[in-house]
Amino acid sequence: MSSLRFVERDSRIASLTALMGCHKVSTWGHVDKTIGIGVAVACEMLRVDCDRWGQRPDDLRALAVSSPHERTRERFLALYEMSSGTSATGVAERIGRHPQSVMQWVHAYNDSGPGAVVYRRTGGRPPFARRSRPRSAA
Repeated sequence: MSSLRFVERDSRIASLTALMGCHKVSTWGHVDKTIGIGVAVACEMLRVDCDRWGQRPDDLRALAVSSPHERTRERFLALYEMSSGTSATGVAERIGRHPQSVMQWVHAYNDSGPGAVVYRRTGGRPPFARRSRPRSAA
């Protein structure tokens, strides 16, 4: 088999694993006909890397409990559940979010630490202050 075929096969595997949303990939076997990929692909489940930031799963729960904003609490609790062995899909289903959102929180945490999942308001109309709200809205 020429090196060109290996490169072609590897790019197809990369495309397939990106579609599957895999974090780490293992491939084995080779059957080179039918659809041209001809390998078995196994994905490793996405994990929360607490050790990288010197934290334990309990620290994530403590951050959730002490967070002032509801969305930040939700994100840290999702990370806590995932660090306890639940999949991103399972957490997303339970909290009513899209699985890709939960995966983005995990990637943000793993790449940049706990500050990356803290909720920040990013535009839109500012909320009314209680005192400036018209009487008809009260």
